[in-house]
Amino acid sequence: MTGRAALACLLAGALLASGTAWAVAPRHWLELDGAEWSDWSGAEREAWMQGYLAGHAVGRLPTEARDPASASRILEEQRAAGSFTLPYASQVYTARLGDYYRWENHARIPLWRAALEVNAQLQPAR
Repeated sequence: MTGRAALACLLAGALLASGTAWAVAPRHWLELDGAEWSDWSGAEREAWMQGYLAGHAVGRLPTEARDPASASRILEEQRAAGSFTLPYASQVYTARLGDYYRWENHARIPLWRAALEVNAQLQPAR
């Protein structure tokens, strides 16, 4: 094999390896959608939903409640009052997202957006 042929093989291998690494790299959480949802087990779906609900609640805390003691107190008060923006149990959202992603036209909608859409559907009509 000539030096030029060896270099070509080396470059081709490097490109193939980098393409493979890119293809199997986990997607950013903003990009997760129905493809991941359908691949996950029930426990993985439930874990994602619990993390989403917790992150949503903590992310909406007032600025003065960023220390752990204040945050804990305010979150407990919100839970007792039923005043979370996403007020239902994680199992409700997990089940509804399962229904949501049965529709083929929903498959590419990101999980975070689908959860907000499901929450809007669950809210009583005003």
